[in-house]
Amino acid sequence: MEEDDPEQLRQLRVWTGRLQDFTTFLAGIDETGPIDYCATACEAWQVRFTTDPPMPATAATLVVLETLQALLEVTHASTVVPLYMSRGIRRDS
Repeated sequence: MEEDDPEQLRQLRVWTGRLQDFTTFLAGIDETGPIDYCATACEAWQVRFTTDPPMPATAATLVVLETLQALLEVTHASTVVPLYMSRGIRRDS
């Protein structure tokens, strides 16, 4: 990020603020199972970045994409780990 680009700095501040708001939102999700919880979280984050996306190739874009990646990894774990456990498969085998 160029130090002299005020728009990139503004967008980074906006998106770090949205990420902080999103972490507060996560505590209020009212789902009973991990898969539904993760689906709700992913959908909520997707709405945030599709309605007002950051400029491409900026630090704000990195905040959006890294958050999405983390959500998808947790979603994957919430579906795969129970499947392995139900079949008696151990990951460290």
